[in-house]
Amino acid sequence: MKTITQRITPPLLAAAGFLVVTSAAAAQPADEDTANTITVVAPRSVTPQVRRSVPDRGAVTVTIKISVLYGDLNFARPADGARLMTRIRSAARDACRHLDRLYPLVTDKSCVANAVADATPRADALIAAAGK
Repeated sequence: MKTITQRITPPLLAAAGFLVVTSAAAAQPADEDTANTITVVAPRSVTPQVRRSVPDRGAVTVTIKISVLYGDLNFARPADGARLMTRIRSAARDACRHLDRLYPLVTDKSCVANAVADATPRADALIAAAGK
């Protein structure tokens, strides 16, 4: 199975970023590549339509990644922790909507919930660390 990753920064959501094709073994979530960001990841498994003369290549996972900045937040204030979670949910919705536009025949009703759940542990750790 191949993985296609598309990293999109919020201002460039309409103008899709770049595609990277990697093997499934290299498809592990990347560490945060910028300080003060959480990466929201929305994957979608799709089966490419191929001609009969081409052997079946199997499913491909397309992933949209959106970086959520939090450097302006102070997690000692509960309102800023809630603001971070709002940003994460918004990024997850944007990523899943983009996948829905790219692949309208392959829907995933749990896309937003899964993307939020994936980013929440990092957010919770940041908020908890500020409370110590």
